[in-house]
Amino acid sequence: MPLSIKIVTTANRTRFFHQSDERQVAKSIAMLTGTTNIYATSSLLLSSALQAEVFSPRRIALIELDGDSTPANRPGQSDVRITAIDPDDSAPVYELNEGAAGRFRVDFFFVGGYVLSTRVEVDNAEATFADRARRVTRLFEVPLIGYTSANGGVGLMNPSAMTRAVITPAGEIVPADALLVDDF
Repeated sequence: MPLSIKIVTTANRTRFFHQSDERQVAKSIAMLTGTTNIYATSSLLLSSALQAEVFSPRRIALIELDGDSTPANRPGQSDVRITAIDPDDSAPVYELNEGAAGRFRVDFFFVGGYVLSTRVEVDNAEATFADRARRVTRLFEVPLIGYTSANGGVGLMNPSAMTRAVITPAGEIVPADALLVDDF
């Protein structure tokens, strides 16, 4: 049950780490997914027999864990399901305001230039039209955003490292505090 750990920093640098020891895999998964404040800690240390690498969690854009033993439940809001997609995927026509589930594309932009393209599904049951759009904007207010990686693993975005999110389509009804502009 090997585990692959991908760390993308706000300097737009990607580092990959691998674990094959079953006990260490379980420990890493528990440590990274078992808390909602991983990005508020003072440091993140990854160590092997050859070297140790220390990260400033506040300077990490996202972490992805891929392997057979990654948990099925993702950290974050239960009414928002986020799945990473290939950035070159042409987004199918999604609906933000139709039916019980809103589906749309969101491209998350991070300090340093890294972009994560995703498909987002929002549980719209018992939500007003304005609440449906506001659920996505609230993602900037949480300490950690969980998502499913493109390989089916667990992803952990750092909202404080995000600069913006582009939602496609925008929807016809927006929150009252939105600034309305011409199409661009």
